[in-house]
Amino acid sequence: MELRTAMLNYRMLPVGQVLFYNVDEVFEGEELKDEKYKERVERLFKTLEKYAEVLKPIRDEVREKLREEHL
Repeated sequence: MELRTAMLNYRMLPVGQVLFYNVDEVFEGEELKDEKYKERVERLFKTLEKYAEVLKPIRDEVREKLREEHL
């Protein structure tokens, strides 16, 4: 809970997580064997992609302000 508060203070967005237990049983080489994990990982990446798309204008605005300050 304390980390979540710190994240919000630094304007970070919490996203879901995927924890891998018994990695040797979940992966075969670089491939996920368990469909449940595949679904969780895909859902996490889709969420990250949505955040990236939505936050792009804010990132661009911040970058522009930083450029102006350094001129």
